[in-house]
Amino acid sequence: MTDDQGYGDVAYLGNKEVKTPNLDDMAQSGLRLDRFYTAPVCSPTRASVLTGRYPTRAGVFSWGHALRPQEQSIAKVLKNSGYQTGFFGKYHLGSIRAEGATSPGAHGFDTWYAAPNFYENDPWMSKNGKPVQLKGEGSDVTVELALAYIESAVKEGAPFIVFIWLGSPHLPHEALDELKSLYPDQPENMKNYYGEMSEEFLNEGQLNSPDLDYPGLEDYPYSGSFAWIDNQWKLHQNEEIFEWYDLEKDPKEGNDLAGIYPDKVGEMKQALLGWQNSVIKSMRGEDYKNMKSRAER
Repeated sequence: MTDDQGYGDVAYLGNKEVKTPNLDDMAQSGLRLDRFYTAPVCSPTRASVLTGRYPTRAGVFSWGHALRPQEQSIAKVLKNSGYQTGFFGKYHLGSIRAEGATSPGAHGFDTWYAAPNFYENDPWMSKNGKPVQLKGEGSDVTVELALAYIESAVKEGAPFIVFIWLGSPHLPHEALDELKSLYPDQPENMKNYYGEMSEEFLNEGQLNSPDLDYPGLEDYPYSGSFAWIDNQWKLHQNEEIFEWYDLEKDPKEGNDLAGIYPDKVGEMKQALLGWQNSVIKSMRGEDYKNMKSRAER
């Protein structure tokens, strides 16, 4: 996972300035999820990837919020099934102390080199809770550590999963000189930005406990802008106005079909409302109560 990289900041999506040959090759030969939706900031996105859940359910409302200890991460599930689990790079989901209840170790990683937030060249990281300073370009040293872990995991013979979450191209952009030289016609700020794309401290975070009193929930779901997608159909709510689009035939959402299919709009409105109410229950910790009840049975 790269950090703060825009959707159009790769050559295979039409950017004629930036050079991303490895990402272009992966896009051509690998699996692309072109309709994968994520949060616009870092911590909620990371919480969704680790848990498979909408980040608000897990108390990760914005950047810097910690992933609740009660959450079940994919790393924890796989570790309990015999996997080796490694994490390398920017964590930003809570503590990176060895004893932290929200650390990578607490969420299922047996080996981790974690930065609390953005990091650049010669970064400080937490090695299973112990501060260490690495030497080199941030993305390079992260990948080198991850590759060493993978080689060791292969020798062990057990299955493994590795998370590599880079600190680039997050601000401030500080590319190496040889990468900046790829863009001689760009201004200095863009040389650094594109250079980082071509390369591909300890904190606790804000923990939003499920037993907190969250003001304003009695007024939820709030008026505002929401979207609900069901396969090719997209319902968009803006205050009290609802629009409905066919994403396959109309990907730019220029033809509102809400007036033509009122029954379908009504079904999706109810589905959206039901989901919103379920998120409130998650924020209040009801998911964890259900987990405890099943465990006791």
